Amino acid sequence: MHFAIPLTRAGPDRVSHDQAMRGDQDLREAMIAVLDAAAMDKDSIARAIADRDATAGSPESVRHRMDRELQFDPRFAEVADGVVFVPALLEGTTWTAWVDADDAKEGFVRTHPQLSPLGWWLVEGGVDLVDQSGERLGALVTDGIWLDDVDTDVVFGPEGWLDDIAGGWASVSVIDGALSWSPCANPPTSSERHVALTRDGFRRTIEHEDRTFGDREPPPGRFTSGSGPMLEALVQDREAFVGTPIAPLTELYRAAGLVERSGIIAEAGFDWAALRAWRAGNRLRVMNRITPQQVEQLTLVLDTLDSFVDEGPPGFGANDQERDDAAARFAAGFEDGEIAEAFWKECRRRDISLQAVATFADELTSRITPATPIGVTWLRSRCLDWTGDTLPASRLLAEAVTGSCTHLPAVLDAAAFASDRGDASGGYALLDRAGLVDRVRDEYEEDDDDDLVDRAAMLLDEFAGFALHRPGPAARRNDPCPCGSGRKYKACHLGQERHPLADRSSWLFEKAKRFLESRHPESVSWLAEAMADPSDSIRLYEELLEAPFVLDVALHEDGIFEEFLASRHELLPDDEVLLASQWALVDRAAFEILRVDGDRLELLNIGTGDTITVVNTHPSERTRVGAIMLGRPLPVGDTYRAFSGFIEISREAVPDLLDTIASQDVDLLAEFLGRLFRPPRTSNTDGDDLELHTIRWHVGDPGGVDAALRDAGLHPGDDGSSWHITQPKPEPPDTIVAVLTLDGDQLVAEVNSRERADMVRITIATALSSAAFIEDDVRSLDDALADHDPEALNGMVDPNDPAVRELMTQVIADYERRWLDESIPALGGRTPRDAVTDPIGREQVEQLLASFPVPGSSDAGAMNPDRIREVLEL
Repeated sequence: MHFAIPLTRAGPDRVSHDQAMRGDQDLREAMIAVLDAAAMDKDSIARAIADRDATAGSPESVRHRMDRELQFDPRFAEVADGVVFVPALLEGTTWTAWVDADDAKEGFVRTHPQLSPLGWWLVEGGVDLVDQSGERLGALVTDGIWLDDVDTDVVFGPEGWLDDIAGGWASVSVIDGALSWSPCANPPTSSERHVALTRDGFRRTIEHEDRTFGDREPPPGRFTSGSGPMLEALVQDREAFVGTPIAPLTELYRAAGLVERSGIIAEAGFDWAALRAWRAGNRLRVMNRITPQQVEQLTLVLDTLDSFVDEGPPGFGANDQERDDAAARFAAGFEDGEIAEAFWKECRRRDISLQAVATFADELTSRITPATPIGVTWLRSRCLDWTGDTLPASRLLAEAVTGSCTHLPAVLDAAAFASDRGDASGGYALLDRAGLVDRVRDEYEEDDDDDLVDRAAMLLDEFAGFALHRPGPAARRNDPCPCGSGRKYKACHLGQERHPLADRSSWLFEKAKRFLESRHPESVSWLAEAMADPSDSIRLYEELLEAPFVLDVALHEDGIFEEFLASRHELLPDDEVLLASQWALVDRAAFEILRVDGDRLELLNIGTGDTITVVNTHPSERTRVGAIMLGRPLPVGDTYRAFSGFIEISREAVPDLLDTIASQDVDLLAEFLGRLFRPPRTSNTDGDDLELHTIRWHVGDPGGVDAALRDAGLHPGDDGSSWHITQPKPEPPDTIVAVLTLDGDQLVAEVNSRERADMVRITIATALSSAAFIEDDVRSLDDALADHDPEALNGMVDPNDPAVRELMTQVIADYERRWLDESIPALGGRTPRDAVTDPIGREQVEQLLASFPVPGSSDAGAMNPDRIREVLEL
């Protein structure tokens, strides 16, 4: 166990994260105050905020900060007239929603279409559920769940909140920023005024989107999605909706000459098939970065492929002439490398069989004379390679890709084959002649994003060093060739020298990595998701996507390395085939570090007892004797290389790990690693999950807050503007469970769990019934730690301050004393003080302390294993 508290002095121009967040909060409150229930353009909002508060900065700086807030705070929405604050705009309105009985049993209501105007507001979280009198009943939150194979937005509430309205209509009223749900026997009908405003809101939304997205391809007819029409209607005449129940939106749309389908709102008689085609074209254009003209060609080829799969050659046309003409058009299209690559991606995405694509390519080839164009040749080669005929595929492409070839997918595949063969200079020359070497360099300088250039960059990373630094001759020109052929060296292997296998081992691993990323990219993403659910920790998930360790699990445990070897053994140099075959037999293992010597590690394989030496490592501060590491170092000659690195694990996890490795089950290994990466559950003294809440209320009479909170049992602070709620403990001091401060006319509460947040809100609702709730800003502990910047303390804590160091020394010393008598899992649940009383336990404590980092002289915030050894007389 390592206990450390970072203390760092910040630079003079740094501000703390809390200060930055407070500034953002001030800006949001200023925006809310300026907007109220109206709409304003952004520049007017910025000027109004700057005029109201001289400390806010210039209108330009306010506008810059405001643009960022609008991206992340869904309570604000953009409409034709500018920006609106949705809760204020909807205040006093009543909507009508159907509550499906089956959905109600699961505790949710579907957001769309009836509640779409409230949808993004609810995403912010912390929206209260209240009864008709305003009494809080709980909180409403949104989530996306799969219903009928569709990702569906739903609203969840407290247990039993839908019992009285299940299987019927509900009235949903906005009251003081909260929502009140009640049964509705008969849904209201659409008034003429509401109908006219809805129709006009639809028109204004369309015109606003046309101005905003003027560069997009013209859509097929007039349509929009989401809450735009209703928000526009409210902006135009909010009073027409306040106090008057609004008909179910599907009925209101119908009365306005509109129709809603799957979140899309369009005019009656809309061509939905044209919309599907338009959307499909947009997806092809965006996903493949191609022009509308290229999309048109690609769509034609894909449609013909579908017909060919269903009908065979008649899918090309009614007779031979039509089929020949179609083949010629498609072949011309495939001469465009971007279309060719996009065609392949779409075939994979649509799960069209390789055999079907290969047959399609053969049909094209048979109808094109006299010579097959490079685009079709590339397609045939790609199909041969992916169906297992790698050697014929490489030969076909080698003959077709000449020095003047500009078909980039063909050049890249030919260069990849050259890399597999170990021909670094040949692969480099192909990329250089096609201009890809310069494009890779330019892309890094311009930060451009191009899939084909990215592939070229990956290949250059593999072999550029080998191509530009060729090995020296192995013998003199007229000496016998070292290969043993009996021929002179100049006539046998001069100019064909290879770098030593030890140097090429990293190249071999990169070839396997490229094969995986090309053939099975979903394997890495699946493993990353199994180890870290993106909904729980998107940062950890994204880190695992890039982690070499996870990639190696996909290669070895998921069987992709064996597939690579089977596919590439005819191309790889013979010595690399032997080395790869050896690697395929090496399983993951747990190792104890026996010695650290520069870039070399001496490791003990705990499962087998073997000792190995790993070279070319990059030790970190955690690389220390006695540490237990999980990895799969691979043999290269007499030593090993750790291409995928190591992960430190606890000693008590070793038995479970060894069982998991022995199972040869990739699912079990992913589960084990997930437990390893997943942060431990953190809770407060009540056992509640930690969740940081900052709750704010507006108080009309700040002067009466102190007396009201004292009467409610809160304890005042020394400064006269803070209070706290305590929870008695058997021994003093009592636990502080909530801290409240008065900031002008705002009361702010800080608590660390949802349960405590509910308790505080009930307390304030009772003690200060006139206080108006503003917001409950909720942050997970992960978010707080990710945003924490120790350098942003701005001098508040100086680690070199003698008082601070004395305090930290006392804290750590107290922790070390308690640790001696705590149950430690690594010691089989025994305490360190008890474990050292027998020889086996004493050795376990020694090993445990050896795994502790030894703090430096300036590290006052870490346990010191030497002090502990002295106490335990080790």
